[in-house]
Amino acid sequence: MKATPEMRTVKFSAYDRLVLTPIELVGTIKPSLMIFGVLFLLNLMGLGPFGLVDFYGYMGAVIIGCVLTPVLLPLIPGRAFAWKGWLLGFVWAVLVNVLNGWPDDPQYSLLRAIGYLLVFPAVSAYLALNFTGSSTYTSLSGVLKEMRIAIPVIIISIVIGCLLILINRFI
Repeated sequence: MKATPEMRTVKFSAYDRLVLTPIELVGTIKPSLMIFGVLFLLNLMGLGPFGLVDFYGYMGAVIIGCVLTPVLLPLIPGRAFAWKGWLLGFVWAVLVNVLNGWPDDPQYSLLRAIGYLLVFPAVSAYLALNFTGSSTYTSLSGVLKEMRIAIPVIIISIVIGCLLILINRFI
């Protein structure tokens, strides 16, 4: 009838975090299909330069936010889950830009590169933020505080990034 110190310790290993990632991935399928539908319609109307780079860049941001961030959670600096997702998403966005020839390729403009630097980390941050409630070391008040700060920043970042990518089409 007494609790041992081991009973009071909560373990949340990399495997425990990895088990939760399929739920997050399945939850992103419907919104992702809607996003790709809108991008397809914009391409049909001639308003969008959206193609393979946008597809794999977005899908990479989804994988980073849903899988990589939860698995590497203790290794990423910072406390906020959104920050951790943003940090890995930023590294991904820089990698996407460099792999596609920026800054060496003059056709790959600065506006598009900045757009990716705003959109992909924000997507990863949002998806990592979804994981906040699934962890064993967060409180309700901490989750609410993080959401109050992160959600407006994520929305602003995605809107500005998308506008820069669209503006790039007309320049």
